[in-house]
Parts: sequence; structure tokens; C-alpha cells
Amino acid sequence: IFTCWLGGDSVRSSRALLASAGVPGYETPENAVGAFHQLVAHARNQELLREVPPAAPESGAAVDRDGARHILEEAARAGREWLDPRESLAVLAAYGVPAAATRRAGDAAAAARFSCEMGFPVALKIVSPQATHKSEVGGVALGLASESEVRAAAERMIAALACHAPGARIDGFVVQRMVERRHAVELLAGAVTDPLFGPVLLFGTGGTAAEAIADRAIALPPLNEPLARDLIARTRAAALLAGHRGKPAADERAVANATIAISRLISEQDAILELDANPLLADDAGVIAVDARIRVARAGAGRTALAIRPYPLGLEERWVIEDRQLSVRPIRPEDDVALRAFFESLDPGDSYFRFFRSVRQPERSQIARYAQIDYDREMAFVAFEGGEIAALAQALTDPDNIAAEYSLVVLAKLRGRGLGGRLLAKLIDYQRARGTERLVGQVLTQNARMMRLVSELGFELRGELPGGITEVSLSLGRG
Repeated sequence: IFTCWLGGDSVRSSRALLASAGVPGYETPENAVGAFHQLVAHARNQELLREVPPAAPESGAAVDRDGARHILEEAARAGREWLDPRESLAVLAAYGVPAAATRRAGDAAAAARFSCEMGFPVALKIVSPQATHKSEVGGVALGLASESEVRAAAERMIAALACHAPGARIDGFVVQRMVERRHAVELLAGAVTDPLFGPVLLFGTGGTAAEAIADRAIALPPLNEPLARDLIARTRAAALLAGHRGKPAADERAVANATIAISRLISEQDAILELDANPLLADDAGVIAVDARIRVARAGAGRTALAIRPYPLGLEERWVIEDRQLSVRPIRPEDDVALRAFFESLDPGDSYFRFFRSVRQPERSQIARYAQIDYDREMAFVAFEGGEIAALAQALTDPDNIAAEYSLVVLAKLRGRGLGGRLLAKLIDYQRARGTERLVGQVLTQNARMMRLVSELGFELRGELPGGITEVSLSLGRG
């Protein structure tokens, strides 16, 4: 409930009465609506936090990482800052973004010959390091229907570029078979590199008027389908994609998949500093990129890391312990329900050993905190048997990566089978690989099982704290 009491001093007592009862009051209706909007936005953001895209594509996805990397490395070795359109489209295609068939021609004669081989009509675009926005310098010609038209268009482009940028270098032309998509929506999808946040994804309305329309939404990679759809929905282009004035709705899944593919490309290829697929045509038949530009880092130069570390898919494993089949993986936000059930199933002794006090059930916010972790600073491995959590091992690393504090809990029905030791060993291997110097913990001295386990794994006993708590430490060395 939101209230708005107009009237200044005459309603002060009414505001005070409601405030004492915990009912928010506002001086204007606009402020009340703004507060309601903040609650809606908060709920939406909390829901999106539950989405954790994997570090690698789903199985079966056709991604040619090596092919894309080769193109980027060749450009960097040649000292080129920008890929040409053919190379840019090839990199997008390597990650599954459909791209128009494109050929590179060294001069007007070759462009005319290639256009004849590809079939008319064609599009012709000039290639010059001084013309990254080709349409602004007269470097794009569409719907060319003959060899003579291609030659004439090439000559006009050379003259126009000389006028706009005297001394500009011309590296040739790009020839494309015209993509006829009469009802397609022109989109822009790409990324830039922020010095603080690293790669930032952009999506919005594309075409030659993209800068004037300025319809953009941004997101941090990596993306999965729900996050990609949310990014798309935050633009005015979303209304065009839904269909209007008799035009069929575009294939929204294809648009989302293209956005996810660009996110994956940016996440995996750290040589890319900037990417701009514009226009990306979308209609009911799918999407296709007809032009793109990619800026690459100098050979050996690094890029700011991703602000959000993706879910580490490579850490998932299948274990067989005696007669039990277990799935072991990093925790995910959607595990909060299973995690609550796990804590509820702990016997009082196990709960006391974990929390050093009698706790029947952690608070809902605490369980959410256990499940929604920052993979860059934290790790939690869960062992699932069927749909139930059987064991949990956690570690929180300090900002300097000097020490990580661990905890371990195993259900009573699986104790004595080696699960706890194996899960803690996996956590030790992970922390060692990330360069953490030592793994530390606090164990109740009366917890004989844990004291025996840490001793077997090489932990040192550092001393006893008040309350019968023993500090333990394992030196990991630098990975």
C-alpha cells in the first residue's frame, strides 16, 4: 500500500500515524508511483540475478572458436585495428550468427567479376581503414543489377571517399548478394569495452538512422535466453519485432539466439574490443547480419576482464560412490529450494557442527546468499543424488586471494563413504588452481569426523579459540 496525503501541515498527523504503522506516505502522487516502480524494478532485478549463463555453449552448439581466433590474430599480427566487413561477418558466422554471403575484391574489375559469379542484384561496399561508417562517406551501393553498374558504383565510391577523406587508403571492395527481406526490422547488436566493467553488450534499433534514433539497451555478458529476451524487451525495437501494420512478427528466438551468440563471442574472444553488427535483419524467417565491424586489440594486449564471471560449466562432474550416482557441480541460484530442503534434513548435531549453534533452518535471505554466489570470489560445490543435495562444500576467498575459508556438510546417510573427503579435495584443487595461498577453516574440536578428515588431507592445527573451536589451515602454494 502506498499513500499520498496532499495538504502540507494539515495532514502531517495523518502521515505520522501511517508511518508509525509502517505504511509509506508520499507528498505527491508522482513520488508514490516512483516508489512503486522501484519495487517492481527491484523484484525484476532479483529474478534476473537467478540467471547464471554457462561459460561454454550448450552441447551441440556449432561454434568455430579456432576459426574466429585465427581471423582476429591475423589482423592483430598485420597491425590492423579493424577487420574488414567480410572478416567481421565470418567471425559472427563462426559463432552461429547467420551472415550474408560476402566476397572481397581488390579493385572495381574484380568486384564486377565477383558480382557476376554471385548473381544480381548485389550490394557493393568500399573497404578503407578511414571509412568505418561506410554509408557516411558514400561507400555503400545497393541493388546493383549489372557489371557496368558495379564498376560505375566503385568509381563513384573512390571519388566520394577522396572528397570526404583526402589521402584515405582504399583496400578494395566487398561484394554481397542482396538480401531481400521486405518486412525485416533493422537491428543493431554489438559490444564495447568499458575500462571498468569490461565488455558491455548493446542492442537496439539499427540501420543508417541508428545514431539519430538512439534506441539502445545495455547488459553485461554472458547472456542466456531469459537475459537476452530481457535485453531485447528494454528497447523500442521490441514493439517492431512483435509485428505491426500487417507485418508478421519476427522470430524472437532467432533474435535472442543471435544476441546470445554475440555475448558468447565477446566472452570467449578477448581480442575483440568493439563489435557492431548493423544492420542485423530480423523477420519471421529468422535473422541475418548484412554488415558488421570489429575492432581488435594489438597483438599481446589484454582487455578488461568480464565484470560477471560466467557459470563454470567445466567444473561439472559425475561421480559413482559405492552404489550411488552423484552429480557434482558448482551451485546455481535456482538451487535455493533444494538447499533449503538440504538444511532442513540435517540432524541437529550436523547443524550444530556447521553453524556452531543450534539452528533449525537458516533464514531465507541466508540461503539465497549461499546459492547466489560470485564465482570470481566464491565457490560452492553441491553433490546431488537425484534431485536432492547430499553434500555441500563452500569457500570464500579474500580480495587478495591469500586465503579462502571453507565449510563442509554431508548428509548423515552418506557419511563414511568418502564423499566429504572427495568433495573437499575438489574444493582444494579448485582453490589451488586459482592461485590461493591457503585454505583455512574453523572446526569444533568435538567434531571428530571433521578433525580426522582435515588431518588426513594435510591441514595444520593452528590453535584453539574460545568455545572449543580449532583453527585449521592447509598451504596450497601458488597454482
